[in-house]
Amino acid sequence: MSDPDLVWFTDGACGDVRVAGGKGASLAAMTAAGLPNTFVPGRNLLFFTYAAALAYRRGIRALVGGMCETDYSGYPDCRNDTLQTLASAISLGLNTPFIIETPPKANRVMLLTSIPRDWATREWQSS
Repeated sequence: MSDPDLVWFTDGACGDVRVAGGKGASLAAMTAAGLPNTFVPGRNLLFFTYAAALAYRRGIRALVGGMCETDYSGYPDCRNDTLQTLASAISLGLNTPFIIETPPKANRVMLLTSIPRDWATREWQSS
């Protein structure tokens, strides 16, 4: 899969440190819609959809994200109800049951430290 050009999609929120809280920026800045000014519409929805397409081909049925409801900071695509609805839509669209897991921060660290260091290299070399 080629890398999509997502510059149009971010509206500068991911790449502009002034928006994301760089020097002189307000971390609490909100948009007129009441969302954090770093919100990128649909970012997690898009990433999980791409991940599901790849996972489907590899026989993987669990997707894991690094966000959770307790630390979502106002991002609607990080809420559990959003992610579980997305898991249902992905399952219907691929005609295969999928789950989306968002472990708490402490569990994410444990999960990451349990993965062998060369896992990513082996995974990509085998494809």
